[in-house]
Amino acid sequence: MPREQKFSADNVMNNQMAKLDADFAQTIRELHASLSTAEASPVYTGFLASSWKVRRNPINQTDAVEDFEPWALIKKEHDLPKGGEGWKPAGSRPDNPVIEPRFPVGTDYKFTKANIYIGNAAEYAGYASENPVISQFVQGEAGKIIKDNMREKGKIFVGAKPSSGFGKIKAGSGLQYIEPS
Repeated sequence: MPREQKFSADNVMNNQMAKLDADFAQTIRELHASLSTAEASPVYTGFLASSWKVRRNPINQTDAVEDFEPWALIKKEHDLPKGGEGWKPAGSRPDNPVIEPRFPVGTDYKFTKANIYIGNAAEYAGYASENPVISQFVQGEAGKIIKDNMREKGKIFVGAKPSSGFGKIKAGSGLQYIEPS
């Protein structure tokens, strides 16, 4: 958490920059926390909602749910038939998803340094972003969070639009970063 600074008339520019930095960091934390919920991310095991990251560069989508507990076990227990049972019906979901953000947000995000990317590390994030839950969040709540905290103070991009593909890259297998409206 940024440390509080006393504001003085003698140091207006430094005070204004400190306020911008604090507002910017708060905006980043709020966006990350909001995306890490079932209201803003589609939830099957909870892995996608738990895999949002904040970085200065676009986020690579390389993490497989099968490699991380408790999500690997949730997926395995739900997906595999149990003694004599058949496969689960299409569209069914586990009863016990777990949302635990895996990537804490740092406090070193300064307003003047560079653009910020909020993306998802799950390897299937590009496909999952086709779910309207994410786009509705980006077009609604994310823009409100940014406007409430920043009012034209910087740009933040959220990986929420599936890529159209190019060359060997399949359509929907990656994310395009968009600026919430």
